[in-house]
Amino acid sequence: MEFTVEAMRRPPQVYAWSRFGHPEYTDWLDESLSWKQTCSLGDWSFLWQHRITGPDAVRLIGDFSVNSVDNWETGRSKHAIHTNRDGKVVHEGVVTRFGAEDFVVHGRGGFWLQHQLARGSYDAECTPEDWFVLQVAGPTSLAVLDAVTDTTPLLSTGYMHVAQVQIAGRPVWALRQGMSGEVGFELQGPREFGPEVHDLLLEAGRPFGIRRIGARVTPINHLEASYPTIATDYIPGIFEPETADYLAEFRASMPDYAQPAYIAGS
Repeated sequence: MEFTVEAMRRPPQVYAWSRFGHPEYTDWLDESLSWKQTCSLGDWSFLWQHRITGPDAVRLIGDFSVNSVDNWETGRSKHAIHTNRDGKVVHEGVVTRFGAEDFVVHGRGGFWLQHQLARGSYDAECTPEDWFVLQVAGPTSLAVLDAVTDTTPLLSTGYMHVAQVQIAGRPVWALRQGMSGEVGFELQGPREFGPEVHDLLLEAGRPFGIRRIGARVTPINHLEASYPTIATDYIPGIFEPETADYLAEFRASMPDYAQPAYIAGS
């Protein structure tokens, strides 16, 4: 893809939303009501994870995020906004602190931190990880999760905090967060457990009206929450001359559907 204004006004040559599965599972209107009336099940397992560890993990993340990192307690997550040194948004995504020197970065931000780590003076390591990410949200979501977890009630988990639960005997992280306006959790764990957890949620959720949400309706969740989607609603700050080397690295790491960027509606 050429990065010109004209090129960015054209949609990509592939179906850019295939990362979310089928366009529809029932129909998009039915699916869009699920997180308001019953329960939605969304699959964000296409996201990338990087684990940042070491004495300078806090400094590395803090140097390239608008968020303050120093006072995060273990088990706390934040939606981090990663920037360049001029403050332009490069990437964004959830970051969770699992220890004093142990963070997991979800989304594209891990590539940016890895790039800066290789070029800076940081005593830290950045290791790719491969997780499944399933979002469960809506008025009946707690009933669905209570049916599959053998742990204390998840409602006691604070917003943007993680709790470890057992699903089908598998250890899973449950992050309380979402954009539905209702209670929601993001279930995370090693990718090999993902299909088993997904199928169990779907089966347990049938009495509670669970719906899989497809690619067509997923952006509506962002729209209703007034949440701008990077590389679709605005251009990330990776097209500056000083980030040319990073742009080349980043593009080489991305599948076709995730190539940045086109601006929808322009």
